[in-house]
Amino acid sequence: MSITSGFFNSVDGDRTYNARDMSMYLRGLISDGVFENVDGKLQVTAGSGMAVNVASGRAVIDCQWVNNDATETLAIDPAEVGKKRYDVIALRLDMTESGRAISLVVKKGTAAATNPTVPARTWTENIKELFLARVTINSNTTAISQALISDLRGTAYCGYVTGLIDQVDTAQLFAQYKTACETYYEEMTTKFDAYMLQQQQAFNSWFSTLTEQLHVDTSIVKYQYSATINDASGYIDNITMPISEYTEGDIIFLHIGGVLLVEGTEFIITKVGTEYIISFPNRLKAGSNGIPIAIIVIKSVIGEGILSNEIDLINGEVI
Repeated sequence: MSITSGFFNSVDGDRTYNARDMSMYLRGLISDGVFENVDGKLQVTAGSGMAVNVASGRAVIDCQWVNNDATETLAIDPAEVGKKRYDVIALRLDMTESGRAISLVVKKGTAAATNPTVPARTWTENIKELFLARVTINSNTTAISQALISDLRGTAYCGYVTGLIDQVDTAQLFAQYKTACETYYEEMTTKFDAYMLQQQQAFNSWFSTLTEQLHVDTSIVKYQYSATINDASGYIDNITMPISEYTEGDIIFLHIGGVLLVEGTEFIITKVGTEYIISFPNRLKAGSNGIPIAIIVIKSVIGEGILSNEIDLINGEVI
């Protein structure tokens, strides 16, 4: 085991580098696999008779690169009577002194009457393989069809190189995000519970004072509205209050997509002319299918006789 570094100017031949040193510069920058955006991506397709074609493309194995600029045709051995086998089309890196190349090879499987296995991938110090495709050879196969070819690119046998730098492992980032979301949820739940308690206490106090001072029959009526809203832009900035009975001071519960929003923070109600407008400081993303909304308004109704008309307007019901 030793430490290597580079590249530095040589003084009297004390710094020399070889091809492997140059290739190793890519370690950690480019992963093993086929370049997803270069030419034909080394796709394996059916050829003529017992042959397959490998399209043009580029790949990297252990920092060594290979480029194929034209379709390559590979012959597949004939089927074996009464037996089935799996052959693999592979890119093979040969680092031995006699090899020193990456080539396309057919790795022939062992035929069996039942349950043949896919050839094992070689991954040693000198020989490394990427499997581009698996070819099924049935006992009666006389010509390779596309249905007999299973693409192995983008799998554990042969990944894709989609960019210069490997994708960062997001496990830790997701864990941090999850912790942050849980913390935020707990904080917001505490704040919301406090807000609801405050609103409930204020309402109880107001309602108690109202009934005691006026000495009249006072009922509480709930109005409810639900629908799916949408906009051509895919976003919702504001909506017109759909419950006409709403007046300033009524208690309102607003659910968007099943989430209860907090008035004054997550939505604001303002009166424009004769209408009340519900606006959202942070615009809502409705998407192509819209977003479900549910509004509940609770208000007091003084005296009798008015309830029969009020209840039927928007699913109102006496509490």
